[in-house]
Amino acid sequence: MPAFNNRLVDKVGKWKDLLDSPECKGEVFLSRQRCSSMMASTHIAQDLTFALTQHGCFSDDDWNKLFDQIDACIEDKFDFFSESVASFLTESWRNDARAACCDARAGDPGCR
Repeated sequence: MPAFNNRLVDKVGKWKDLLDSPECKGEVFLSRQRCSSMMASTHIAQDLTFALTQHGCFSDDDWNKLFDQIDACIEDKFDFFSESVASFLTESWRNDARAACCDARAGDPGCR
């Protein structure tokens, strides 16, 4: 999971510009929601895709650990309604990334 997490911590790729964007610097509720959505999308499209490309499609156990980590972050940042929407979207995006990994890496032990 470091290949996934460290890219945000180290501000690799789009992170610096994203975190400096008006949406992520704003105090208005809708700005924070927009920032969170942009962060989730970037983290999955950029960082998760990188981790999957570099390290394989993850075992089911590792995939569930990742899900738990993301879910805990979502619970910490959102109210109930926004949390429900964010969980649904991130689960869908995350699963799409893993499916693309499995399509590209036939025979990967993480894929069934």
